Amino acid sequence: MRKKNKKKSIPFIILTLLICVLIAGLTSASFFSIFDVNKSKNSKINKNKSSINVLILGLDIGDATLTGDNIPKRSDTMMVANYNVDSNKCSLLSIPRDTYIEINKKKNKINAAYAIGGIDLAKKSVEELLDTSIDYYVTIDYAGFNSFIDAIGGIDMDIDRDMIYDDNTQNLHINFKKGENVHLDGKKAEEFFRWRKNNDGSGFIDGDLGRIENQHKLMNKVVDKVTSPKIITKIGNIIKIIPEYVKMDLGSDELLKYGMGFVKIDKDNFNQYTLKGDTKYINGISYFLYDKRRNEEALALLNGESERVDKIKSEKEVKDTLNVEVLNGTKTRGLAKDMGKILRDKGYAHVTVGNGKAEEESKIIVKREDKNVEEILKRDLNINNVEYVPDEGGNFDIIITLGKDFKKE
Repeated sequence: MRKKNKKKSIPFIILTLLICVLIAGLTSASFFSIFDVNKSKNSKINKNKSSINVLILGLDIGDATLTGDNIPKRSDTMMVANYNVDSNKCSLLSIPRDTYIEINKKKNKINAAYAIGGIDLAKKSVEELLDTSIDYYVTIDYAGFNSFIDAIGGIDMDIDRDMIYDDNTQNLHINFKKGENVHLDGKKAEEFFRWRKNNDGSGFIDGDLGRIENQHKLMNKVVDKVTSPKIITKIGNIIKIIPEYVKMDLGSDELLKYGMGFVKIDKDNFNQYTLKGDTKYINGISYFLYDKRRNEEALALLNGESERVDKIKSEKEVKDTLNVEVLNGTKTRGLAKDMGKILRDKGYAHVTVGNGKAEEESKIIVKREDKNVEEILKRDLNINNVEYVPDEGGNFDIIITLGKDFKKE
């Protein structure tokens, strides 16, 4: 039996560290002399590009039984931060570490890319997965987490569930009770974001996705703190820890250019996304399978397609207002249920499924004449037979009947 490696998780805090790097670069004349930014290299700034993508990796300690400086490390946390220069907005996309990819034509998880091929393979894997480009990278060693939280004075967190877990092999003991408001110093904050399950086996049903949601809560608290005017008094403490734990390829030109706007970002202009998909076992191993069609908005943001983002958001607002009924007009069992799931994945918030009378041809009945709604429905359902009827009440705005001619995507 292969010996289980002891690993320490990485905080979901790296973007905040990046924010502080930028603040520090703008407020301290000595910053560039103590931090390892390459001042002599050619600047990578593209003046014609309206947004940049920064790959942010939190690295575990690797195999605790090994020693030396070149121990292979996996990315315990992986995110892509998009900063739009024109709109001064920042979006953060979290990538589950179990996301399925292929490395050298072999099945693997994306968190292994850094361990196998360093930052180059990690960047390449993310670019190929998301069909986007990565402009810069930032990595942080796990030890930076506790020091950073302590440097900013800790954070206060409401605990919304019991979190009771002990792992003597890692000297990890978590004890938070539902309903508490806890002040988290570095050690306690690490316990909060590392938690997944209790000693009795209860915990996040969706595994790493639930963990990411918890980390988003932590990130929001930290962003509140580091964007407060009071953070200026903490800059000295933060500057002391950054050089030891953070590596990146942003040079001084980039830090100054993007930092001027970055530190002025309003919280309302900071958005967080988690890559959407499904968990599936392949040959007995659990993978997260990324679904491109369910991530349209995040992908458009990464590619700087602001008009497309606006269109997707507008369509989401429309879909949120629609009450949709899907009826199975065939003898194929589960057809309406499957279509209901597809519609929910595409952003329709209110979907009900059931059985209807047998129909040869699929059709969409719409109770309000709206060409925009018609266009959205035709595209999402691949059904061109749309009929408008007077709104005479009832529970549904849209009634979709799946006939024998219907073919799933």
